[in-house]
Amino acid sequence: MNFLILLIAFVSTTTLTLFWLPINIIYHIFTFEFKTGYKRVMEYFYQLALSIDQFANVSLKTPLNYLMIKKSHKNELLDSYLHNDNPKAKCALHGDADDTISYIIARNQQHDALTKFGKFWAWFLNWADFGAKRRGSNHLEETLKMKRKRDLQACRRIRLSELNLN
Repeated sequence: MNFLILLIAFVSTTTLTLFWLPINIIYHIFTFEFKTGYKRVMEYFYQLALSIDQFANVSLKTPLNYLMIKKSHKNELLDSYLHNDNPKAKCALHGDADDTISYIIARNQQHDALTKFGKFWAWFLNWADFGAKRRGSNHLEETLKMKRKRDLQACRRIRLSELNLN
């Protein structure tokens, strides 16, 4: 793709988002319906937080990879990505648009690939998620489950769209 087209798309979508986001949040607050509104508003804010988290995972991939993943694991991952010989790598690098920062931290924590800074963030995310604690889980465990659920939903949507095309 042409760099100029990418630049125009980035600037226009960023400008539209910055302009419309506050208006949209105010709209959701003022159109709140007590019976169904809470669930709808919470779903909206969840989707908003998810997209911001995914955006941060992509836009901050270089510092996150440098600060949070052990060098030995980074080298293995880069080699496997470059040579396509390990598509199901146990650890993961930041930067995929479908992943959140929490998901990458959770995957890397499972395989002892986090630096001390990464371990601090894993602890902090688990500490800060009081809802997960009430459910007898932790933030990173729930992140792994939610990612799997979103991936399965995406697979279903793809299958449905393929059936509709035939």
